[in-house]
Amino acid sequence: MEAHQKYKAVIFDLFGTLVKGIPKEKYDRHLSEMADALGVTTEDFRRLWTVNTFEARATGVFANLEANMGQIYQLLGRTEDVSRITEAAKIRRDFTQQQLSPQPYAVETLTALRSTGCSTGLISNCSSEVPLTLLWYAAPLASLVDHPIFSCQVGYTKPDERIYRLCCERLGMPPQECLYIDDLIPYLAGAARIGMHGVLARLPGEDVSSEEGWQGPVISALKDVLKL
Repeated sequence: MEAHQKYKAVIFDLFGTLVKGIPKEKYDRHLSEMADALGVTTEDFRRLWTVNTFEARATGVFANLEANMGQIYQLLGRTEDVSRITEAAKIRRDFTQQQLSPQPYAVETLTALRSTGCSTGLISNCSSEVPLTLLWYAAPLASLVDHPIFSCQVGYTKPDERIYRLCCERLGMPPQECLYIDDLIPYLAGAARIGMHGVLARLPGEDVSSEEGWQGPVISALKDVLKL
């Protein structure tokens, strides 16, 4: 990263960056709760939710959570139970809403960036309950992000180069003038392939994966973005 270079836009990841990530133990309990609501085994549900239907969910193939859960019943060779699907979908939406609590300094950082004329963006791999049920737009961060990009709305996920290019286009900025903040190195690598400048977020309380192979800057608090 060039010294004293001024960036005109900062683009953030959502989960694990702007909002808190989900600890494995908590996510495991959540999967069990949805499985119980659907009346299926946790093992079957985990496999079908996290592996078999993840890509379709994240790229908007399913119109909503209910459609995704209906597909899980079909894959198990079972008749859909509408009341159980409704209950499981509510568990999922409530869980997601709880996760949209801002990280420390998130609101302050976004506010400070915009006060200087810097544009803000968001790129998130997520399913329909985040943007389509207005959970994101009710979150404190929504009004501070100029252009949010959700994978389930655009049809492709990180690290596909198209999702980064789309965010830059909507911000009206060339990739070289954008900082991209994420907690996962493969997603930073996708941004780098189109010329964006990546920053690895290593925030307190988040699960820390290996930094092997990462040569760029690292921040330990979102407010550190302002120093860049």
